[in-house]
Parts: sequence; C-alpha cells; structure tokens
Amino acid sequence: MVLLLGALLGAVGIWAAAPAQACDCSGGTTAESAEWADAVFTGRLVDSRDGAPGRWGNVPTVLVFAVDTVVKGEVLERQEIVTSSDSGSCGVFLSGSGPFAVFGTRADDVSGLFTLEPDQYAINQCDGTGALTPSVQAELDALPDVLPGIGPASAPTDVADDRTGPVLAGGAGLVALGVAALLVVRRRRRRDGR
Repeated sequence: MVLLLGALLGAVGIWAAAPAQACDCSGGTTAESAEWADAVFTGRLVDSRDGAPGRWGNVPTVLVFAVDTVVKGEVLERQEIVTSSDSGSCGVFLSGSGPFAVFGTRADDVSGLFTLEPDQYAINQCDGTGALTPSVQAELDALPDVLPGIGPASAPTDVADDRTGPVLAGGAGLVALGVAALLVVRRRRRRDGR
C-alpha cells in the first residue's frame, strides 16, 4: 500500500510540475525551408512591437522588415512578421537590423498562439529565418524561380502546454509499481501459507 501511495503521489507531482520550456525542432536546408514557406524574402529589421494577446495570454512580437529581395510569395515593401515572444514556444529573437533571410508561413493556426492579419506571415525557430550570411544568400540564389508552397512538414508544438509525456510516464510508473506490489503481496501470502 505504501508503494502504491508513493507511486500515486509521484505521478501527480510529475503531472502538476511545469514541463521544460524548450523549442524542439530539427533544422532543414535553405531549399527545404523555402519549399515549406509561403513567403521568402531578405530584408532589414526596422521596427518591432507587441501584437494582440493570443491563446494562453501569449503576446506575440510583430517584426517589421524593409524588404530587399522577394524570393517567393506576395511580400510588401514593409512586411510585418509575427512570432511568439516566448522561446519555449519557438519565438524568434533577432539581433540588430540585419540583413535577414525570412521564411514566413500563413499557417498561424498550427500553434494556436496568435492570429495573423491578412498581410502578415508567421515565423518560428524551426523555419530557417535568421541572418543572411553569404552561404544562405548563395543557397537562395540557387533556388528555382518558382517554388510551390506546401506548408510546414512538421509544426512546432508549444512544449510548455504539452503534458501528455509526463502523464503517460506517470501512468506507466503507477502500473509498474502496482504490479510489483501485487507480486510482493502474493509472495508474502505463499510464505505465510495463506
């Protein structure tokens, strides 16, 4: 009984504890990022501001870029890009004015963190947005003239809200401890001759 009670309390503790805040995604090539994106451009960051609060009180950041070159999609001369203000939700934090390569998507409902205006795109840490280095510029220059927009291959998840893993781990622990407790009770009964 003590083992079962301890396991139950441990599972509740695991479930109630705040999960680790981290953005987990695997990087792709510049060509893959361009394929997944709805808009690809290079430009300089000229402004940033808080956006309208979204799901779970997340206040996104709106980044405004002065666009230099459009590689794909419909892009304004001053393009607004929305990203989460939380690194755990894969928010992008850019330093300086750039230049940057931006890989935007209209799939704002993938994460559910915020809603885009009709002329905005969203970015996250997994999409390839970052400094426009000579190697990234060379990769962009090598892309075909027309790139199909196929949407992100895998959307980043809001790890901070995902409790599935800890709940499953706690449940598996409870089952294992329950089986162990039953084996101990059966062994004692056999030993005592009951």
